Amino acid sequence: MDILAEVIPHSQQRYPTTGDWLLDEDREGPALLRVLVSKMPDERFCTLVAIHEIIEAVLCYVAKIDEKEVSRFDMLYEKAREQIGTDTIPGEQLSPKFQLFLEYGCKCPITDESEPGDDVHAPYYKQHQLATSVERMMGAEMGVDWNAYEQANLELYK
Repeated sequence: MDILAEVIPHSQQRYPTTGDWLLDEDREGPALLRVLVSKMPDERFCTLVAIHEIIEAVLCYVAKIDEKEVSRFDMLYEKAREQIGTDTIPGEQLSPKFQLFLEYGCKCPITDESEPGDDVHAPYYKQHQLATSVERMMGAEMGVDWNAYEQANLELYK
């Protein structure tokens, strides 16, 4: 597997996220894992996000959890977050929260601070938890103040 990690403007993410990964297995040669990290004020923060995403993606690849399924869950989760406080959205579509329930059995609360991968119904929950553990250990070794790191992450969404 080839791995390419890039820091990009937050506005260029596919959906509201600080870190994203895509897997291209259709190209010639080894699969390409592309990791996209939102630019933050401290280079160490970007590095931690990239490490998290690489670990999560590799573990999903080994467990045969399809990247498209991970992305679908994340995107539904983020759309549901936008609908906090409402049960429906305009038009005849199902609300994203109801779609999460139908497809994943998820009735968990979604808050401004919650992460899709921390939801026990996420198809990659276990992989996300391990990636977060390594991210926290690396952050401690790099001298990162975890509260400052989380605050910088939240600032991207203001």
